[in-house]
Amino acid sequence: MGIDMHYDLTDLRLFLHVGELLNLTRAAEKSFLSVPSASLRIKQLEESLQTPLLIRQANSTATNTFLAAATVGQPSLRT
Repeated sequence: MGIDMHYDLTDLRLFLHVGELLNLTRAAEKSFLSVPSASLRIKQLEESLQTPLLIRQANSTATNTFLAAATVGQPSLRT
């Protein structure tokens, strides 16, 4: 079973923004996406790569804080 790779640069940039900002709302804003759209894109990217990319943790205000689980090679993705 091969990896189904259906994603684009917007998805990868969004993932990098989440890793930088550790906040999906701010990452979505920086990517010019709505939060539901950004969340769906991350979920689809995870499904496409068949691996979780983010660790989702609820904080005390019941919003979600997202911590990047995979940031190795991040600087090389920017060039």
